[in-house]
Amino acid sequence: MIEVSISCVTFNHEKFILDTLIGIDKQITDFDFELNICDDGSKDRTLEIIKEFNFKNEKLHVNIIENDTNLGSMMNFKKSMELSKGKYIAICAGDDYWLDEKKLQKQFDIMEKDDFCTICFHDCYKVDDNKNILGNWNYTERCLNKKVSLEDLFNFEKPVFIPYVPSYFLRKSAVLPLPNFFVECFAEDMVYICLSLDKGYGICLNEKMAAYRKNNGSVTSEWRNNKEKFMKVQKKAINTYRLLDEYTSNRHHELFTKEINKVYIVNGLISHKLKFFINKNNIMLLIKYLKLIDYKTILKYCTPNCIIKSLRRRKL
Repeated sequence: MIEVSISCVTFNHEKFILDTLIGIDKQITDFDFELNICDDGSKDRTLEIIKEFNFKNEKLHVNIIENDTNLGSMMNFKKSMELSKGKYIAICAGDDYWLDEKKLQKQFDIMEKDDFCTICFHDCYKVDDNKNILGNWNYTERCLNKKVSLEDLFNFEKPVFIPYVPSYFLRKSAVLPLPNFFVECFAEDMVYICLSLDKGYGICLNEKMAAYRKNNGSVTSEWRNNKEKFMKVQKKAINTYRLLDEYTSNRHHELFTKEINKVYIVNGLISHKLKFFINKNNIMLLIKYLKLIDYKTILKYCTPNCIIKSLRRRKL
């Protein structure tokens, strides 16, 4: 019986996919697991490399799905998730890779012991195209020794950061079926993290067991480096939070409203809509939320920088 399904989406990942496959094939488990690879019409050798790879793991069942047409990243990911036969879903995109051969077993054991744990995650290395480590940050410091809730994720003073996608291990019943609006969202991980934490809590393992690749060709890099695309993503973020609020029957209305307000502030700064800040209440809102905003993005698109820097130095 398949206990864990691995969701892996690929698109033109010929430079990286071998690392992904090796990390998956090396997993040591006492249960059967499957790999669902959904290729979204790659134009390079990605599929060829996958088909030629010599899988040796007797516990692993491999399913290769080739899309006839390019579905787009969100639809392709949704497709890979919905193919899952296991009780749990682990995620590893075609440009990321796992480092610990017991990663799946460790996360499986945690979830099996706790029916209320809906997502298990761990720290990751952030690497470049050549697997050079970018910095030495501890992303999970605020997550350790606690049951992570949606309130922690959106905490005003000390929001937790649930690390990157290759660390996620989800309880399928908490996230599937995915809502119809999923394909229109700004970030797939935010959706299934929120859905998971709506149904239970998260547990963080204090280990770095995977590598998240920050490459210039990724979807995230594309919109972060383009002001117009960034603004569109921000609008999608607002809509995503509204839809999640409705989908979860307004159980977390205050939390989602605060997140929407933060996005509005970023939009106001980046688009220079100074009228937004003339209102006294909006000015106070700006001061209140400034320390939670991605300053690198704001300073990249806003002038003069000195205004933002002076606001940042204020005691909040």
